[in-house]
Amino acid sequence: MSEANVGNVALELHDSTLESVEHEGALLIARFSAYIHRSSGAPGVDAGTGWSQSVHFRVGRARVRGSLGSLPMELLGGRLVVSGRVFDNLVPMPLIDSGPVSVQLQGRNSLELVIEGEGVEANLVGPAKYLEPFPGAKEPNA
Repeated sequence: MSEANVGNVALELHDSTLESVEHEGALLIARFSAYIHRSSGAPGVDAGTGWSQSVHFRVGRARVRGSLGSLPMELLGGRLVVSGRVFDNLVPMPLIDSGPVSVQLQGRNSLELVIEGEGVEANLVGPAKYLEPFPGAKEPNA
């Protein structure tokens, strides 16, 4: 579908899976099997489409709190805080910022994993697979 390359894009942490966390030189790479929203408006809010795609977060000078032994971790939610900006559950793609970063993830069975560091680069990787139409999350005007 050509819509895979059109509009605004965001990763929804809920409905995504953290597959692995590995060091690659000075970087920490967090690999997600992600639920991706695409929309001509606000992804995850306005009507659009849902996709499955790999996403890699590269974090510099990273520290991890939580158990990596619980990976892969099906996510129930999370938040990204970067340079003081807070992204609850929906993270715009691609995202590049050199400031302080905190990736806070919640999984099933009260599992939590936090990645903190300096600078983040989050990118879509590989082909996207169309899943479904997304009708939008806004309440209709009465």
